[in-house]
Amino acid sequence: MHGSKMAVACVNHSYESRLTSGAQWYAVQVRGRSELSVHLLLSNKQVVSFLPTYKRRYRGYDRVRVVDAPLFPGYLFCNFHGQNWMSIITTPGVIRILGTGKQLLPIDDEEIEAIKRVVTSPYPVRPHPSFGAGQKIRVAAGPLSGIEGTVLRVKGGSRLVVSVTALQRSIAVELGGEDAIPLPRNDNAKAGVAAGQYDESVAFHV
Repeated sequence: MHGSKMAVACVNHSYESRLTSGAQWYAVQVRGRSELSVHLLLSNKQVVSFLPTYKRRYRGYDRVRVVDAPLFPGYLFCNFHGQNWMSIITTPGVIRILGTGKQLLPIDDEEIEAIKRVVTSPYPVRPHPSFGAGQKIRVAAGPLSGIEGTVLRVKGGSRLVVSVTALQRSIAVELGGEDAIPLPRNDNAKAGVAAGQYDESVAFHV
């Protein structure tokens, strides 16, 4: 899987011009290590597909290498009208569209928008290892202004955790000097974001 290809294919958000009225976002489960190939096949079908990636470092036999890897391994996101599910599920490499029983489970536009802004921000981002509960905040300044999530302190730094409710998975982005405004308790109860088990929650400035 070539890193530059992944970056071009997955962090290019030109799909916005192809979004159609009434279509919704859905999570699509794909076979392991086939995220990019499925993304390209769907795009060739004129299906709006979004595959968020992050920079992953690994040690090769001669040096440390950096590759673009899927933020949600085994999943990508598609925007389509529910009745058009057949064109998705018949794509080679696709396992299923997430849902309950025979009912597809759409993903809120706000969650997709948050992921898009996180992966295009200047801060490092990575998959988050678990899905839990925590103090809900809103970033008040900087490139991530307006995004809601959970801020956690890790090894002297801070991370903003953003989750996709339908996947029960999260991603974490290293924060800069933004202010984090705590949200009221009733907003926390409705949150589609969550935090895992880290050292200490941060309520205000990070």
